[in-house]
Amino acid sequence: MKNRLNVALLFVLIFVAQLLLVADSFAAWKKFVGVKFGIEKYNCMGFGICLIYDTRPGGGGEYSRLNLEGDQILLEVPFSIAKESPDAFNGDSFFMEQSYEIPLEISGELGSTVGLTLAKGKHPMERTDKGFRIKFDLRE
Repeated sequence: MKNRLNVALLFVLIFVAQLLLVADSFAAWKKFVGVKFGIEKYNCMGFGICLIYDTRPGGGGEYSRLNLEGDQILLEVPFSIAKESPDAFNGDSFFMEQSYEIPLEISGELGSTVGLTLAKGKHPMERTDKGFRIKFDLRE
C-alpha cells in the first residue's frame, strides 16, 4: 500500500513538473495574435503591419506571438504566416512604411496601461528555428 502511494505521488510530481515547464514556455510570450501584413490604407498591400487582432490558440492553424519586454515589443511570426508576405521577411530588418497602433485591449493584455505604437522605419529581425522575431523599440 505504501509503495502504491509513493508511486502515485511520484506520478503527480512528474505531471506537475511537466505543467510548470509548459507554462513557463508560454509565459515568455504573453499574447497569441493574428497579424495581417501591409498598410491598412492600401488594402493591406505594401510593407508594415496592417492589422493585429485578438485570437485564441487551439482553434487550428498557427498564430503569431506578441510580448512586451521592458521598452521593446517582440513579435514572433511562424514560417507558415511569414510565407504569405515573403518580401517583408527577406533580410535582417522588418520595414514599416507607417506606424501601427496596437489595439488598446491587446496592449492592456500585454500589461501596458497606455496604447502601444509600433513606429515606422526599420526594425531588427532575426530568423529563429520556428520563424522570425521582430523587435520594436518603444523609445522612438
